[in-house]
Amino acid sequence: MREPTTVPSAPAAAWERLEAALTGTLLLPGSAAYESARHPARLQPVDQRPVGIVRAADGADVAAAIAFGREHGVATVPRSGGHCYAGRSSTSGLLVDVTPMDRIEVADGRVTVGAGVRLGPLYDTLEPHGRTVPMGTCPTVGVAGHVLGGGLGFLGRAHGLASDRLVAAEVVLADGRLVWCDEAHDADLLWALRGSGGGQFGVVTSLVLETVPTPATTSAFHLTWPYEHAAAVIGAWQAWAPQAPDEVVPELRLVVPGDRRTAPEVSLFGMVLDADAQATTGLLANILDAVEAEPTWVFHEQGPYLPAVRRLNLLGSDLPPGAVPTDLKAGRSEFFRQALPSPAVSALVERLLTDRMPGYARECTFFAWGGAYDRVPVDATAFAHREESFLLDVTTVADDPTPQVRSAAQTWLAGTWDVLHPWGAGGAYTNFPAPGLEDWAAAYHGTNLARLRAVKRRYDPGDWFRFPQSVAPAEA
Repeated sequence: MREPTTVPSAPAAAWERLEAALTGTLLLPGSAAYESARHPARLQPVDQRPVGIVRAADGADVAAAIAFGREHGVATVPRSGGHCYAGRSSTSGLLVDVTPMDRIEVADGRVTVGAGVRLGPLYDTLEPHGRTVPMGTCPTVGVAGHVLGGGLGFLGRAHGLASDRLVAAEVVLADGRLVWCDEAHDADLLWALRGSGGGQFGVVTSLVLETVPTPATTSAFHLTWPYEHAAAVIGAWQAWAPQAPDEVVPELRLVVPGDRRTAPEVSLFGMVLDADAQATTGLLANILDAVEAEPTWVFHEQGPYLPAVRRLNLLGSDLPPGAVPTDLKAGRSEFFRQALPSPAVSALVERLLTDRMPGYARECTFFAWGGAYDRVPVDATAFAHREESFLLDVTTVADDPTPQVRSAAQTWLAGTWDVLHPWGAGGAYTNFPAPGLEDWAAAYHGTNLARLRAVKRRYDPGDWFRFPQSVAPAEA
């Protein structure tokens, strides 16, 4: 039984009626369950305290929450995994937590997942079937948000984005209607859901995804170099990775800790799908020969796909279940169609070392694009970035997010983006939101923006589902 509390946004009787209408649970401030449920999976820029939390058991619960919000002028915000660095899945209004919707059903090469399913349980469920979905690797990330924003991962160059596998979805609209969309029903809504970002057109409660065969074997690798070789490694990676065969998944990361006592590092990690150790060694020789410096650490192991991912420490966590990381992340992303020229590479390498201070680290990750990512026409789905060579994500990780540290990190991030942006294609990855991004609508959605605004007008003409950087409905 929940503890009594006073919520100024609506009469107590209204909250009681909402609670009575739910199959799930209503949590209000003052209870231990509320305190646990209000925190997302990551530390957020602003610590939000919702006026209430609906832990929705089904679409009817979501519709009841939306109706309550509209009647009393309380914003309703859905949350699946709660990993959004920009805080979009937190609110001071009514939080609609879809975590209880965790059903997973596998049949005929497809998997149907509730909006509360996380990547880890989904992979575990699919593994005995010899099937998987091209998605990311963090086990606590919500499938719904990941898919709706695109969804890159180790299988992306071979099989495309997670959103490319979306074939149907159940959505609760702002007017309370429950809509099933697929290629034959409300196909324009399905198109919009495939890569534009979650929470804009309605609350997705269920998704149907086409699966792919799990790779029979993988050859995982992880190499590191001292930071003095960063420019050479970046140059070699740019010349090799985007043009590598589709089965090669090479990510490059530069990490500069805030503490000067810890040395910066350059890491190349990833895997080769369905390849033996000898073939992988041959592929890696392309970058090793170009760098002309021996790596200080090399890991190379052949084995099944999921264990290989876990071995790279990307499906594991040192945190206990339910714990929220205490570091605050912020970032800027940019797509590139051409390699960064040498002066830009040198400026980036130097920039990562500039004004190091305790409290926050800098990271820069290169993701190879191409392959199946680019084989889908730009207008076939809402995800517009189909002609790119690689994606670059620059982030700050603040372990001690004081106002001084936050300000320094933001200043450094903006300056670093200014160095890189002139060479980019102008696009940014929706699942790496940047609150301060100028001309964000064009950066996220490119030439698909006008159609997205038309879909928004049809399904949410009153713009109920809105947040900073959400798609606005087209004008009448």
